[in-house]
Amino acid sequence: MTLVLDANVVVGACLPDDAGFDRFGSEPLIAPDLMWWEAASTLHEYLWRIEANRRLPEMGDVTHGEALAALARLHAAPITPEPLARDLLDEAWSVASRCGFARLYDAAYVAVALRHGATLVTVDRPLRDGPAGKLVRIVGPAELAPPA
Repeated sequence: MTLVLDANVVVGACLPDDAGFDRFGSEPLIAPDLMWWEAASTLHEYLWRIEANRRLPEMGDVTHGEALAALARLHAAPITPEPLARDLLDEAWSVASRCGFARLYDAAYVAVALRHGATLVTVDRPLRDGPAGKLVRIVGPAELAPPA
């Protein structure tokens, strides 16, 4: 089963307190190419918030060094990028329209999952519980079977 990983799942997998990418076993991992921008943006925000002493609860106790190490793990992540192409953009547009999304970001992940008959993995509860779940299977990381 191919898995499409949302940026929030990838950031978690890159941080030291997580099981990393091993939690996905040998399943093929893919993501729209925008995932790297989203994940790196989150890690950069973590660094900014650490330096500005403006942490958010979801950051936990992540240190400056751990955020930089997470960026290195992001660069080495075993995920195949799905490049932007006109047909993928059109499919994401269609998904956004069908699901009532104002923006295309979540729709891009759903479109990639549709394209590959894959399962989308996210911690975004509204995405999981919303209308996109009628188009593709959407689960949280804890719902995946442990690797054999």
